[in-house]
Amino acid sequence: MGTTYRPPEHAQSQLLAGDETALPAILAILDQAPSLTAEVHLEAPAAAEVRDVVAPPWTRIHWCRRTDAATSVRRHLVNDHGAPKAGISFAGYWRHGWSAPG
Repeated sequence: MGTTYRPPEHAQSQLLAGDETALPAILAILDQAPSLTAEVHLEAPAAAEVRDVVAPPWTRIHWCRRTDAATSVRRHLVNDHGAPKAGISFAGYWRHGWSAPG
């Protein structure tokens, strides 16, 4: 399996966020960066979509329920937590009606 996510060489930790469909990709990222601590935030539309996740011990997994009032994750990180825009990387891996490259 390939990935386009590569944390900077100087990184010591990472924050990963996604919806329930991003879980396989996030787990692959965690496998490829075993030396980085990680905070993972996953959102799901209902409690039935929340899964038990086996993750490395240096990883904290947080599930939250998705609501219609949710705002952009990037906007939240930049405006509410002071994260630099350049430090945020987004990668979509599928979209309804679009085929994956390759």
